Amino acid sequence: MTCSPECSCCQAHEQRIQWLHDKVLDEINVYRKILRMNALKSLDTFSQREYKRRHSQHLIPSTTSIQSMPPEVLDRIASYVQGENLLQLCSSVPYYKYISKAILNLRFDSATARSPRSARIDNWEGIENVFGALPAILTVSTHHVYSWDELDTFLSLIKNSKKTVRELQLNFGNLQAAGHDTTSQTRAVKLLKSIPVRTLGITARVPVKIKQAVHLFPKLSYLELSSPEDCNGILLSQCMHLQEIVVENLYSSNALLWKTPMLQLLDAVKESRVRKLTLLNWMIHGQLTRLEGISLFFLQQGWHVQSAAGHTVTFVFKE
Repeated sequence: MTCSPECSCCQAHEQRIQWLHDKVLDEINVYRKILRMNALKSLDTFSQREYKRRHSQHLIPSTTSIQSMPPEVLDRIASYVQGENLLQLCSSVPYYKYISKAILNLRFDSATARSPRSARIDNWEGIENVFGALPAILTVSTHHVYSWDELDTFLSLIKNSKKTVRELQLNFGNLQAAGHDTTSQTRAVKLLKSIPVRTLGITARVPVKIKQAVHLFPKLSYLELSSPEDCNGILLSQCMHLQEIVVENLYSSNALLWKTPMLQLLDAVKESRVRKLTLLNWMIHGQLTRLEGISLFFLQQGWHVQSAAGHTVTFVFKE
């Protein structure tokens, strides 16, 4: 069936096509004017025949770089760049330094500026607006989370992205005011289980429900604890890939009674696959506990000193 020239639907379609052509031509000429180029009279310039005819001609001098373009054009170009490619654009074109500086200074630590392949995130406010521009490898802290909804939003962003979480620091100190919402904790556990975290940091204020799910992290191989007591509630024997535990402080509440909680930790570790344990700080009341005394205590439990430097000592378990 062939429509007649008087067909209303065909006429409307042709008018629509012409309107789109005019709109595109107008926008092209706006930027050509900014670039001090002659205006185009039609889109025929982009036809295959016309392209071949002009192929050897430089409409813009060959020495002109993207950096020399007017700011209006550069900003327009940036608006079409996908978030995951934005940092690469910023590192390639000096003009876009203001974009990368704004993102990096607001969202990441100072190390990010030197290593655009990774970033540390500890300020989550409005993070969803720049998430696409973040590097592929992330170190994440929940220290500045103030609501369960905020936690849910960000964990969902990570889960649905292709980004790798190299390290996750769980600190729920600021969430105490939000209460112990069982439903929200269950949701958080479900999201955390779907994120392949290799290094996990735990503090005393992490809800027990979340601690009890640590063994469900599929690729967890490195666990950081603020103190020995932080292992309470973690099923170490079921952490199938866990290889090393790091304890930041030898004590927490009572500096003189560090042996009891440490002994509880070592007993739990014996039932796991962990064979390496590191203490980052064994200071008690501002004085260094004698390394010999600590070493003897660990040796009695089957742990031998592998290395010691400054305030850090590493033990390995030998049957």
